[in-house]
Amino acid sequence: MCLPKQRIDDIVLPGGREVEQHVEMRLRCFFFLGAVLQAITEKTGIPRELLLDSVDQRALHGQSMNFAKVRLVRAGEVNPRLGEINHRLYRTLVRLIGDEQVVPVAEYHLNEVTGAIDRLHHAILLDMACIDFSLDPPNATSPSNCSRVNRILDTMHSALIGNPLFSRTALDWVANTRTPAGIQDLFRYVAPVYQAVLREQELPSVETLLERPRLYDNSSRECCRSSL
Repeated sequence: MCLPKQRIDDIVLPGGREVEQHVEMRLRCFFFLGAVLQAITEKTGIPRELLLDSVDQRALHGQSMNFAKVRLVRAGEVNPRLGEINHRLYRTLVRLIGDEQVVPVAEYHLNEVTGAIDRLHHAILLDMACIDFSLDPPNATSPSNCSRVNRILDTMHSALIGNPLFSRTALDWVANTRTPAGIQDLFRYVAPVYQAVLREQELPSVETLLERPRLYDNSSRECCRSSL
């Protein structure tokens, strides 16, 4: 998933739709990370909220005149205790939070969209740590899970609604995921991630999972909201 080492300006990326997919992918990656953290907790006993520290780590960490490297997830450093307990899982988590993409600066409006997504991690951390990613998709729409997923989606929507130009695909994904079918689809997305960590296998590619067929029930826009 990491790009090969080369000069940023030597990488030519198309804009428009691809940039919109990048924004959507960054939102999906929060749930990807949530499934990884739960599985690591179950393997090691380290609470999910303690696996990453609270040190700010800006997603944008390399920039030229035309392109910038953007981390898919902004998070703190990995707790070194994990490395003492299970070095393989430690390296898996280090690689995940270091994954990056190269995006066109002018089209991505980095100071706006990236900054908004960068701030999401701490805003959704507690709710994400309470979601049970081990549930089968048909059972994922429990009141507790729905409530927490929808609070996270509300936060994501608020972060992006002010920058809709390259957030349309992501905002559509947020709206569709609110439905019971959308939440089940979300759990189909993270299920192979959760299982791979439990089995200490290589993580599936975020890009590959993004290409999975969507199973939204667009005929029903009803949310499965339920207060705790």
